[in-house]
Amino acid sequence: MFSVSAGGRTQAADILIVMTDGRSQDTQRTLQSAQALKQQGVWIIAIGIADATDEELYGMASSPSDVFKSPNFDTLQNILDKVNARMCQVTKQQPACKTSTYGCCPDGTAFAQGPNGEGCTADQCAAQADIILVMDSSASIQPTEYAKELDFAAKIIDDFKIGPNDVRFAAIVFGSSPTKLFNLADHNSPQTLQEAIKRAPFLNSGTKTNKALEMITQDQMFSSRWGGRDFAKDIVIIITDGRSTYASWTQLAANRLKASNVTIISVGIGADVDQRELRGLASKPDDVLLASNFDSLKDIQDDVGKRTCE
Repeated sequence: MFSVSAGGRTQAADILIVMTDGRSQDTQRTLQSAQALKQQGVWIIAIGIADATDEELYGMASSPSDVFKSPNFDTLQNILDKVNARMCQVTKQQPACKTSTYGCCPDGTAFAQGPNGEGCTADQCAAQADIILVMDSSASIQPTEYAKELDFAAKIIDDFKIGPNDVRFAAIVFGSSPTKLFNLADHNSPQTLQEAIKRAPFLNSGTKTNKALEMITQDQMFSSRWGGRDFAKDIVIIITDGRSTYASWTQLAANRLKASNVTIISVGIGADVDQRELRGLASKPDDVLLASNFDSLKDIQDDVGKRTCE
């Protein structure tokens, strides 16, 4: 429907507004379809009415800022101005990426000049590093908060020049058990990295941080087999909103990584986070970063990039 034959214009941004008052009959297929559209450069704004679910709204939307809610149909008028303002903002910020061979830069403000984000790296860290993101997906996090955590993690990518000779990322989410999202060699462009992070499943279970750290060691995720490079600095960034179920085992797993010359940066969110545990996990005191809540994660975005790039 966005094609030229159907009236679409190559110079225009493609925006889709989804309005719903409930859960779709097949959530997984709905989210997969939304992801396919986003990968084609379509920007999705989701409007939930009454019983619409956060899982689907935030899963469909291009970012948490693109979700709007109305308690009933009578109050839809109250969010109209906000939706219109968001559409104008997206139109101004997002060039028509589909007209460019290599799409847009991660911030959506310019066209990339090559397949690995060339031309987008003026303010990016040019370090040589292998970085593994370890993200909390436990039941203490609400779906809306989880979407903000994933958005924060995806935006970390913007701070780095991505490529086989620059920075590579892998990622894990954890609850009662860990789930590996991708290895270091799997993605060499910021766009595909960010898309893969935002597709991360919400595990909604325990907080066994130790199992995620143990997976890094047991699976040898920093090894050349999975894309690790001898010349690159090995870094783990842990993002969590609470205390691990087994603090001593978590500390032991972190110590094993640090003994292997891995730098650990710990990011804590909210009042319930165990700051003592965060300090024990981190390689040094300056490698502990705190956000008062999920909305304020954006306030420490630059600090994470700077700390990692040192």
